[in-house]
Amino acid sequence: MTRFRELADLCLHLESTQKRTEEIELISGFLKSLQIEEVSPAVLLIIGSVFPEFDPRPLDVGWKT
Repeated sequence: MTRFRELADLCLHLESTQKRTEEIELISGFLKSLQIEEVSPAVLLIIGSVFPEFDPRPLDVGWKT
């Protein structure tokens, strides 16, 4: 099982680069290391979402949170 820390580290690496090819390599390498059931939730978190696009629920979290 992938630890959340690995995802957080990936996001830090993504934040520190502006090179699109490097971002693609980082994300694809990370996703390839996941179990199949971990891919969908990880993708949602990488793109900054918690719920799938079709899910109308609001997160109701303020900016300071």
